[in-house]
Amino acid sequence: MKFGSREEKMGIILILPMILYVMGMILFPFCMNIWLSFHEKKIGMPAIFVGFANYLYWLKNPVFFKVLGNTLIYTIATIAFKFILGLGAALLLNRNFRGRDFFRVFFLIPWILPTIVTCFTWRWLYDDMVGVFNFLLTKINLTPVPWLSNSSLALASVIVVNIWRGFPFFGILLLAGLQSIPEQLYDAAKVDGANKTQCFLHITLPGIKKIAMIAILLSTIWTFNDFEIVFLLTRGGPGYDSMILVPFVYEIGIRGQHIGKAITFPVMVFPILLGLIFVTSKIIFRER
Repeated sequence: MKFGSREEKMGIILILPMILYVMGMILFPFCMNIWLSFHEKKIGMPAIFVGFANYLYWLKNPVFFKVLGNTLIYTIATIAFKFILGLGAALLLNRNFRGRDFFRVFFLIPWILPTIVTCFTWRWLYDDMVGVFNFLLTKINLTPVPWLSNSSLALASVIVVNIWRGFPFFGILLLAGLQSIPEQLYDAAKVDGANKTQCFLHITLPGIKKIAMIAILLSTIWTFNDFEIVFLLTRGGPGYDSMILVPFVYEIGIRGQHIGKAITFPVMVFPILLGLIFVTSKIIFRER
């Protein structure tokens, strides 16, 4: 007992510096953000306490709800399609066929490419004058489309880019989950007369559920906090039609120099992301 107690104390002493470091890296910026949200702060100027004025400013501002709605649409749509495409790719790459290893590596290219390369490639594809998509439209006698400057298409266009870049992440994780399912389960199910659909619903999906939820959780956090794709493709335009959370905070806080108002926006949105993380985590660890 004494030896165990001494070991426990030594373990706490050894990990204490890392705990303090992590707490400082997380808690200090978080508390500072909350503190700044109650102040009017501009770059180079002292902070002035304004209470809940910043919160009331956003609640009365229709731009807040526009950007929040865009962020939710952007996140939910991309996660849904990345999961569907990633699952389809994983099922395909899990099959035995010639050149499978090559295609598994090739499949990862959208994910490993630098974001700036991806964005400029898609800007060229979307270009009004020399873009590939509009070139193909003119070849079939259709009118060119302003993909990134049309208020009805801008958000959908950046969502497509995010899906293209992110679905390999889902695919590779789900492929790992598929390969962890014992083949004997499928053999036993076939002996019992189960068809492919029943095997998929009762063996494959339950077998990859936890790794799928982890992929959804990580991708939700990354997508909710995405900056580069929207900023490099549309800068949130036209107007605020494709603007999402992080580029908007950058525009208000860095370019507009309204640090207090910019910080308030993510503080108000934080409970939504926290709720998504909590629900996903409950599903992941419910069966532990």
